[in-house]
Amino acid sequence: MRIARFDPIGGASGDMIVASLVDAGAPFEEIRQGLEGLGLEGFNTEVTRTISHQIAACRFLVRTEEHSHGHDNHGRHGHAHSGHHAHRHLADIERIITSSTLSDRVRKNILSVFRALGEAEAKVHGTTVDRIHFHEVGAVDSIVDITAACLALELLGVEQLYVDPLPLSRGTVKCAHGEWPVPGPATTELLRGFRWRNTDIEGELVTPTAAAIFAALGRDSSGMPPYRLTATGYGAGTHDYGVPNVLRVCIGESTPASTVPSDEVMVVETCLDDESPQILGHTMEMLLQQGALDVWFTPVQMKKNRPGVKLSFLCDKDSLQTLINVVLKETSTLGVRYWPASRRCLERRQFSVETPFGPVRVKVARLPGGDEKMAPEYDDVHRLATERGVAAREVYGAAMTAARSAQADSLGNGGTD
Repeated sequence: MRIARFDPIGGASGDMIVASLVDAGAPFEEIRQGLEGLGLEGFNTEVTRTISHQIAACRFLVRTEEHSHGHDNHGRHGHAHSGHHAHRHLADIERIITSSTLSDRVRKNILSVFRALGEAEAKVHGTTVDRIHFHEVGAVDSIVDITAACLALELLGVEQLYVDPLPLSRGTVKCAHGEWPVPGPATTELLRGFRWRNTDIEGELVTPTAAAIFAALGRDSSGMPPYRLTATGYGAGTHDYGVPNVLRVCIGESTPASTVPSDEVMVVETCLDDESPQILGHTMEMLLQQGALDVWFTPVQMKKNRPGVKLSFLCDKDSLQTLINVVLKETSTLGVRYWPASRRCLERRQFSVETPFGPVRVKVARLPGGDEKMAPEYDDVHRLATERGVAAREVYGAAMTAARSAQADSLGNGGTD
């Protein structure tokens, strides 16, 4: 699984997130093309290079007609000064996103970010989400920041975000609701559960846009799995706090759960006859996110002639108690059963091939006799088939042809990759 680990060295804002991902390899021209799918007018984007305290970094600039000072920078709260920005309700933003030509996954992520922000603002102001109107974060530049961030994550193939401890600054900021402390109330509400570190810096180091992206799409890095680093990027802000005003992102491949070098795993199960399918689906997702090696459901017949479902999962010993707690918390069960089981896993690796439709990752497993079997990554096949409007089997076949060719070339050169 590809992950992105954000290290807010000198803070985090929406434009810094985008810039760091571009610096890490997200193709800016494809991001720019994706932004055209929003159907918004009156803005243009640019990426430049800069130096912040001897660290080379990217800057992502958004210039708009309604917002003359560009992008989501530090020192500005989510309730920007009146008179400069369009005030949009969540429903207005949802209409913009749902009517766009962006991919389903990007639209889903963008909407998750705005809904997270809307819920936080509603709680802070003691009202409902539908009554919240966004000031700064409803402006075109912030919509572009959030959209560009979601596009960049998809282009890099990132499946999970992790966030290192955030810098806690001091002072206040003037906004449409008066003078508020920093971090702003909505920011702190969004970032519950994330770790903070103290600083002596005065000013807004973490903006509501960044907080909403982290809250909706990421999690604290304390539970991050081991990973192999493949790329880094630095996104710069415009302030000088005495430290580099940059956000670093590390892109890497986490160790696939199924290749854990252990011959023994734990099998856990529980039977349920009073749980909704929606809760079961959510529980499955939570188990996989927390480290379960596999999760499955089996129809069962329970007492009093009740049809039910057996929830089962595999895990290693270290994550056993954490995952049991997930089941106890998320479902109606009163207990679980578990026991050790032996397993044997094939050695695996992954490489990427180019096809007429775009790059596709290919999984390779080595059999005991030395032969290998390959399969294209389904997520890549599905994404390209959807984007290009072709049958998935065409993308799959092209990927297999390219993979066999790459394998033959590698063997001809005496290699294995």
